[in-house]
Amino acid sequence: MLFLQDTAAIREELDSKTRASTLFAVIVMTVEQKPAAQQHFRTPLVFTIQEAKGLEYENIILYNFW
Repeated sequence: MLFLQDTAAIREELDSKTRASTLFAVIVMTVEQKPAAQQHFRTPLVFTIQEAKGLEYENIILYNFW
């Protein structure tokens, strides 16, 4: 497990490394958080906790979990 500080530079780097990969998914807590996550991560693999239930990805990015 790796924790990164939430900064614009780190989000941009994660986005550039993961947007074309099917090995990474972005998980948010609520439906209301999805648009913000989709602005930072240009991947179609953005899910709420409920939507991700039963799905398996090698890597997960937790967005705005606090």
